[in-house]
Amino acid sequence: MSILTSQSYEPGDLIYSEEPFVRILRHDLWDKVCAGCCEYKKGLKKCSACSVMRFCGKNCQKKAWIDHFKI
Repeated sequence: MSILTSQSYEPGDLIYSEEPFVRILRHDLWDKVCAGCCEYKKGLKKCSACSVMRFCGKNCQKKAWIDHFKI
């Protein structure tokens, strides 16, 4: 497979990046990883709607809300 481009790239160059379509956290990480930014954090707070998923702050919870209606 080849790609035609007007620019040359070196090995390791980032040529495309996009937010994931779906995020799924393993059950054993629900209390260790923020469901919004998917980073390991301490002091995560439970979602006020489902009381299952945890977020590091209101910004992450709001950002994830569209995908996080119900569990």
